[in-house]
Amino acid sequence: MTLKAPIILLVSLFVEVAMAQGSMVAVGPGGFLSKDGKKIFAIGAYNGPKGIDPQGIAAMGFNVLRIGEDPAEWEAAQKAGLMAWHPLDLAFEGEGIDARKAKVSSMIEKYRDHPNLFMWESVDEPAWTDEKPELARVESGPLIEGYRLVKSLDRNHPVYLNHAPRNTIDTMRRYNRAGDILCVDVYPVVPPVMDKLYAIIQPPFPGGIARQTDFPDTSPACVGDYVDKMKQVAYQGHPVFVVLQGFAWEGLRKQEERVSERILYPTYEQLRFMAWQAIIHGVNGITVWGLSYADNQDFLSDLSAVLNEVRGNEEAILGGHLDENPVIRYEEMGYSIGKGIECRVTETADKATLFTVNAGVDPLSAKFVSLPVCFEGAAELVVLGENRSVKIENGGFRDSYSGLGVHIYQFSR
Repeated sequence: MTLKAPIILLVSLFVEVAMAQGSMVAVGPGGFLSKDGKKIFAIGAYNGPKGIDPQGIAAMGFNVLRIGEDPAEWEAAQKAGLMAWHPLDLAFEGEGIDARKAKVSSMIEKYRDHPNLFMWESVDEPAWTDEKPELARVESGPLIEGYRLVKSLDRNHPVYLNHAPRNTIDTMRRYNRAGDILCVDVYPVVPPVMDKLYAIIQPPFPGGIARQTDFPDTSPACVGDYVDKMKQVAYQGHPVFVVLQGFAWEGLRKQEERVSERILYPTYEQLRFMAWQAIIHGVNGITVWGLSYADNQDFLSDLSAVLNEVRGNEEAILGGHLDENPVIRYEEMGYSIGKGIECRVTETADKATLFTVNAGVDPLSAKFVSLPVCFEGAAELVVLGENRSVKIENGGFRDSYSGLGVHIYQFSR
C-alpha cells in the first residue's frame, strides 16, 4: 500500500529556491535526487578504506562521502569531486538536549550554504536495539523533533535515515516524518558459524546458520526483499536507499579475537548481484558501510569494479522506468525456479535497457518473449560489460545465467 497524504509536505521541503552561495538537492520523479538541477544516482561511502584519501575513494566509484566537522575534510571531498554527507545527533531526548540542539544548529548554520553539501544524516538504526530487538534505541518523537530543527534551518538538503533489516513495517513508518531519504542496511554474507557479535542472530535451531537479516531468504538475494519492504514503509515520494556490505563480519572483531577461517568477504559476483538487484527493485541510491575494516585488496578491487560499472550506467539507471517487463519462459535444468529472473526496463532518448538478475543461487536458462515496445526494431541487444550480444529471433532471445548472475541488455536506436 502507498501512503499519499504526506506527499505535499515532503515535496514542499524541496521546492524553495536555494541560497545563491549554496546548493539545492531536490527529489524528482521516481524518488531520484538532483543537485543544482542535475539528476544523480547517489553512491555513498560511510568511510573509506584505511590509507585511502578522498581522491582514491572517488576513484573507487563513489560520488558521496560521509565526513566530519573539519573544514579540511569538506575541502578535500570537494576537490575530489565527492559530495558531502554529514551526520547530526538528532536524538533529542535525555540529558543535554539544549547542548545537542545548539551543536546541531551550529553545524547546520556553518555548512548549509556549502556548495558541496548533499545531505544530512539522522541517528542510525533508531527502531532496533541489539539483544533487545523489541525496544527502540531512539523513539520516533525525539527524532521528529530533531528533523524539524534541521528543516527550520535548512530546507534545501534532505535528511537520510537508515534502519536495521528488522522491525515491522508499522514500527518503521513511525519514523517516516524524521527523514526524507529512507534506507536499510543489508549485510547477508555471513560465515555459517560465528561467535556472539553485534547484530548477528545466532542459529535458532541445530544446523541453522548465523545471520544479520530476518527474512527466510538469507542469500544475497534478500537485498531485493528489504528494498521492497522499505518501499512499503516509505510514503509516496520518499527516496529509498540501501546500504551494502563493505566488510567481513569476522573482521569487525579485534585482531587477536578473529578466527581467520571465518573472515568472509562478499565476492565480486555477490557484490555485483546485490548492487544490480537493488537497482532493479527501485532504489534511488546505494551506500556502503564498513570499508574502514576492509583490508582485503581483492575485495576492494571487486567493489570498485562494481561501483564504477554502476556509475558508468547512471544515465540508463535514471532513465524513464517502464512497468512493462518481458515474458520469461524457463528451460528445464533440473532446478526449481523460485524468484527466478528479476527485471527492470528503462528508456532514454536513444537507448532502451533491460536490467536482469537471476535471484536464485542455481544456474538457469530462459527465453525472453514479448519484449517491451521500446525494443521494437532491434535485431540484437548488446550485453553490457560482457563483450557479446544476443540476437532477437521471433521477437525474443535466449540466454543462460549462473547463480546470482547479472545480464544488462541494451538497444541503441
